[in-house]
Amino acid sequence: MAMKKKRALLFYIGMYILIYSIFILYDYIKEPFDGIVAGWRYHRLMVVLLSVGLLLLLLVRGFTSRNIAKQNIALSVSTLLFLFVLLEVVSWGVIKAGWFPTTQPKHHLLNDARDLRFPRRPFWGDFDSDIAFWRLPQDTITVKACHGENVFYKTNAYGARDRERTEKSTTGKRVVVMGDSFMEGFMVDTRQRASDRLEQKTGREHLNFGILGTSPINYYLTYKHLGSKFEHDAVVIGVLPANDFEDYNERGKVSLIQTPIYRPYWNLKATPYQLKYSLDDVSLSAYSLEQYRNPGNIHHTIDHVFGELSPVKKVHAVFMDNSYTYHLLKGVRMQQFIKPKKNYSRYNEHSEEEWKVFAHSLEKLFEAAAGKRVLLVMYPILSDIKAYDATKKNQLNDKVKALCDRYQVSYIDLLPYFHAYEGDWQDLYVPCDGHWSERGEKYVSEILYNHPLYQKLLDE
Repeated sequence: MAMKKKRALLFYIGMYILIYSIFILYDYIKEPFDGIVAGWRYHRLMVVLLSVGLLLLLLVRGFTSRNIAKQNIALSVSTLLFLFVLLEVVSWGVIKAGWFPTTQPKHHLLNDARDLRFPRRPFWGDFDSDIAFWRLPQDTITVKACHGENVFYKTNAYGARDRERTEKSTTGKRVVVMGDSFMEGFMVDTRQRASDRLEQKTGREHLNFGILGTSPINYYLTYKHLGSKFEHDAVVIGVLPANDFEDYNERGKVSLIQTPIYRPYWNLKATPYQLKYSLDDVSLSAYSLEQYRNPGNIHHTIDHVFGELSPVKKVHAVFMDNSYTYHLLKGVRMQQFIKPKKNYSRYNEHSEEEWKVFAHSLEKLFEAAAGKRVLLVMYPILSDIKAYDATKKNQLNDKVKALCDRYQVSYIDLLPYFHAYEGDWQDLYVPCDGHWSERGEKYVSEILYNHPLYQKLLDE
């Protein structure tokens, strides 16, 4: 009996070595010799196979042992493994059948992350080591928007979605505009957005450095490293409470396994707060030029991120990356247990830590713009207007006003103006997207143009 067990064991070891050798030989012949076959990292797959084999061997030894304790342990572990496998199979079936909408594991720790390869060079991406998220100069793209119309995007020589500008003013006093997708005019032609309308009305250049997917820390870095290079007299900063509190932080490092991005953040444990980035270099981002040119390298970034995680976070990353049960439970939790509060609005719902990060980024921007006239404009999304209409609460207003007063910055909150709009609030927004429509852009430009603080910004 013992001889048969040894022969069986040697057979399995031989088969393992043979399969591993075939992978290595095929990888060597096909080139490049990179440890990837058919999109899968076979070294790790073989380690998983070896681990499973060793576990099964230990369980078999436990079941055949004369020691009752070892038999009980083997039985308990086997039961847990069976339940886990059963849960994974059921979860896989539910997710693949589309019975419950949720995310799926990407298996980036086991494959070459080819889902992060893009057919076109990114128009918006991580292209600058200081600014992080920006655009390339002299680039164009036409996007079919959700409302069915095509929106044309074009950048100037500095990567801004704006007409060509010179660093030295040739037209007199100029205004630099900072902000997110609303300031960029994401869903409209540049001629229709608020900054271009104001330029046309006032005859003053409004240099637009707005870009989607950003928050105050990005506005600060974009102004410091780019916007401030252009001769100007005034700065208009747009902030959107709905997502300007949602900065990257160290707790989100595990998510970089799914999509490695290069994002700035403040280390709140340092005194004063220290500027850091989510990755060691901008070239490591999935949205960098380096990764677009060499897409096969992205799994090295994922490995690097995984190596920097703590043991507990490594376990979290493995389950997040591979377990269907993990994603199904996460989806259930999001839909069944984390329901938006009635009249939810970021004007009233934000943590103390979120406020500290938000305020610190604005303070750094105010300091960088010292000597310039600065106007901060805060604006709502449609749900903010509805929440304000129901509750008349606007807790953020006083905090932002106090912050602006401390730095002698002018401040306009557009929420009351949007609430007072005489037509349908929905008309100010693109229904399928939530950004300002052409009517919304026009309305904002009219509010600012007729506001004494904006006029003061131009007249001084």
